[in-house]
Amino acid sequence: MSCLLYGIVFSGSQSRADAPLNLPLGVGGVPVGLIEDGRVAAAMATLDPAALTPTVGSITAYANVVEVLHADRAVLPMRYGCVLGGEADVIQLLHARGEQYAEVLRGLEGCVEMGIRMLGARLSKRERARIGACSHFSDTLLAARGESLAAFDGRCIPAGCVAPQSNTPGILGRRALPAGRLARLGATPDFHHGLLGTAYLTRRQRVYGEADRHAHEIARSVERIRVAFDGLFLRCKMENVPTATGSVSSVPLFSLYFLVRRESLESFRHVFHRISRAEHGRFLLSGPWPPYNFVGSERG
Repeated sequence: MSCLLYGIVFSGSQSRADAPLNLPLGVGGVPVGLIEDGRVAAAMATLDPAALTPTVGSITAYANVVEVLHADRAVLPMRYGCVLGGEADVIQLLHARGEQYAEVLRGLEGCVEMGIRMLGARLSKRERARIGACSHFSDTLLAARGESLAAFDGRCIPAGCVAPQSNTPGILGRRALPAGRLARLGATPDFHHGLLGTAYLTRRQRVYGEADRHAHEIARSVERIRVAFDGLFLRCKMENVPTATGSVSSVPLFSLYFLVRRESLESFRHVFHRISRAEHGRFLLSGPWPPYNFVGSERG
C-alpha cells in the first residue's frame, strides 16, 4: 500500500477554519484524512498503487479533494501521483520540511489562482494566405521550373554536361558525366544562377517578420493586462503555450496566472471584462483555483 498526498495545510491548532474539515472520498473511493506533525498536516489516503493509474475519474476525484481543502483553508496542492511509501514517510516529510511549508502557506492564505488564456489577434485573410503558402513556396517554385531542392543543395552538374579537367595530371581527365545519376537529382542547365534561393529567402524573411510582429503585439498586450490588474494581485506568472504545429503560421498563445485575494475577485472579474472588450484578441478567464502555479518548487 502507498500514501497518496493531496496537499499540505496548517494543522488543526494553526488553522483558521471555523468548522471541522469534511473531505469527499478521494481516488478509488478511499477516504482522505489528515496526518499532523507540528504546525502542518498532510491530506492523504492509503491505497493500492494499482488504483493510481490516471483516468478521468481518478483525476477528477483528486481535484475535488484539493478544491474542498482550498475552500476551507490555505493549501499547498500536490500534483496527481505524489506518493510516499507509508504514513511514517509522510510524518518524516512534514517534520523535515514543516517550517518551509508553513511559510509558503502563510503567503497563500486567503488567496486563489485566476487564469487568463490569451490568443493573439485574428489574422486577416491576406496574412493567413501569405503565411500558409510559405511552407509550400519552395516546392511549388521548384516544380514550376523543373528543379528540386536536392539538386539545388547539392550544386549538381546538369545531366549531359561535361566535368572540367582536373589540375592534377593523370587524374580525372575531362569526361562526360553519367546522365542517369544527375537526371535523378533533377538538375537543369540554368539552375546555377541563384534566383530561386534569393526569392525563397526573401519570402521566408517576410513571413518570419509577420510572426515577430504578432509576437511583439501580444507582448505589449500582456504588459497592458498586467498594468490593468495592478493592485488586484500579489503575484503573476506567464506561460508560453507551445502551438499545436510549432510552425511560424501559428499565432503565439499565452497563459497568465494571478495570485488574487478572495476579496478582490469581483474587481478582478470586472477588470477582465473591460480588458476583453478593449484588447484586439481573444481571452478566456478561468478560476478561482487552488494555487497550483505558485507552489512549484515547494512541493519537494
